[in-house]
Amino acid sequence: MRVSFQHNDKATGLVFKKLTVDVVTSVLFSDEEIAIINSRKLKPFVVLKREPDAVVANRFKDDPDYLNSLSGFDLTVAGLMKGPDSYPCETPMHAKAYEEKVTDALKSLKNFIVGNAEKAESKSFEL
Repeated sequence: MRVSFQHNDKATGLVFKKLTVDVVTSVLFSDEEIAIINSRKLKPFVVLKREPDAVVANRFKDDPDYLNSLSGFDLTVAGLMKGPDSYPCETPMHAKAYEEKVTDALKSLKNFIVGNAEKAESKSFEL
């Protein structure tokens, strides 16, 4: 698994432009990892549970009930396999913290994929 991050400044909005820092995460899985993901059907696995991004959160900040009802922000294996994932953050510090969370989650994902390569051997013992 090869991971790369890019931090890009981005202006959103037509009238009231808001500057965000997009964190673009790219993951290249090895052929072996792809085979394990496909054979064990791991694509729906959630790598990182995410809140609505900075742009959406700012747009609906006055309606927290609606904001909490939004879904589809989680980072999944399938999403990473499709290509680079972009997530806007409010400040460079938020972007750095987000990158750290994704890095930790991807380390766990690597262990999860490796652990799914083979089933455990059968064993029996007496207590």
